[in-house]
Amino acid sequence: MHRYHHDLSARGPDREEPCLQSPGQTLPVQKVKAGFEVAHVLRLHWPEVESHPQLNRWQLRTLSAIKRCRTADLGGHVDACTDCGNTRISYNSCRNRHCPKCQGKNREDWISKREAELLPVPYFHVVFTLPDTLNQLAMYQPKAVYDCLFEASWRTIACFAKDPKHLGAKPGMIAILHTWACLYSKV
Repeated sequence: MHRYHHDLSARGPDREEPCLQSPGQTLPVQKVKAGFEVAHVLRLHWPEVESHPQLNRWQLRTLSAIKRCRTADLGGHVDACTDCGNTRISYNSCRNRHCPKCQGKNREDWISKREAELLPVPYFHVVFTLPDTLNQLAMYQPKAVYDCLFEASWRTIACFAKDPKHLGAKPGMIAILHTWACLYSKV
């Protein structure tokens, strides 16, 4: 199999070596899949998802974008090898910031940048959670609820960190919001 064609980009090939494939040559296709993707599960169960009473319009729009990502629904374009003329159709991405397909590279880049910022000091992983009783409010007023959560989290960390009994230092913090359900054992 021609080593560049698995990688063709709509923006053009990023390579230094010339194409070694003969024009018109058919390439064997080898598919490798790792289980199900989120989009596949959404497509299989879309009627139940779409009629779920607790999903708001914004959430449904997001899930619909993920479901349609890289399918004919969003149109496509032709990628062509400028050396041999081999072409293939690629479907357009949804570009939704919540899409696991679209944001994979951005997520990796973000993690690399955060790792580069780490100082050679001990770190603590701290989790703040909202009680279940606030779930409904968070669904309908997410900005207000999450702003309060981040503010309270930062104030708590700063208060404990500056106390000499605990750390006696000025902290830094990277805060990430996870909005999916999780199960923590109550201690």
